[in-house]
Amino acid sequence: MLGFCDSIRLRHAPLLVNVSLAESTRSIIAPFLSVKSCIPQLVTLNLHMNLNSRGGVWLPEFPEFTCLKDLSLSVIATDRLSLLALTKLIERSPFLHGFTLKLRWVRDSCQRNMQKVNKCPHQCLKVVKFSGFVGSIIDTELAMYFTENAVALETFIIDLKKVVIEESTLLSEFVTTQKKMRATRKRALQIGEKLPPGAELIVV
Repeated sequence: MLGFCDSIRLRHAPLLVNVSLAESTRSIIAPFLSVKSCIPQLVTLNLHMNLNSRGGVWLPEFPEFTCLKDLSLSVIATDRLSLLALTKLIERSPFLHGFTLKLRWVRDSCQRNMQKVNKCPHQCLKVVKFSGFVGSIIDTELAMYFTENAVALETFIIDLKKVVIEESTLLSEFVTTQKKMRATRKRALQIGEKLPPGAELIVV
């Protein structure tokens, strides 16, 4: 397993299959490029990104992750930005079995319209998990991407308990009241109504 924050050039690592990357002060791109030669053999990949530090998501073009089975993204996000740009990484992983999104929020009162998701059926994806779900546009539109494309989905787990907000303040729309928590749970259940046949929604 390899984990690092700065760029390291790998020339020959045939046994490397599990990688965890955290972005540098600039972006995730430099660390990502460091393991470019290992992409065909990776089985698990964990990325840690702070989307609040820049104006969007940008990842370099890569060949397919033909062995990738598990992808985990830990993201610091705001409602100003979209996570849908990350779907191109998912779409380059045709044999992905599990996807996990761990969200940490930065307070932001900005509102925008929900974006239309791409059509790209995933034939192998069985389990999707969202931690830190609040039912905002940014997490809902990515959740809709999976409800529309994960045709073999078996389980969609939405964790409402692990909501982490930077500056110790929830997004303006989601304060820590029972009423707001019920509203968030309702939005999670609405996602469950759109799951493919046979898929189970678990809300914790």
